[in-house]
Amino acid sequence: MKLTKIVPLTLLLVLASGCTSKQLYNAAQQNRLQNCSELQGAQRDECEALYQKDYETYERERQEVLNDKK
Repeated sequence: MKLTKIVPLTLLLVLASGCTSKQLYNAAQQNRLQNCSELQGAQRDECEALYQKDYETYERERQEVLNDKK
């Protein structure tokens, strides 16, 4: 089965199992990092750097954006 079919199926199963937002975020980040592993050299490093943000930082930044819109 292709990766493009596995990822949505995995996310659907995670959602159906009642996982938290943090678990979903971490699963998505792991998937993105897995995709980065297919790249080489500087491209791989740049790709991995994009997905190093932990959930707490993501959520804090998200809340700041949401609060600024109010």
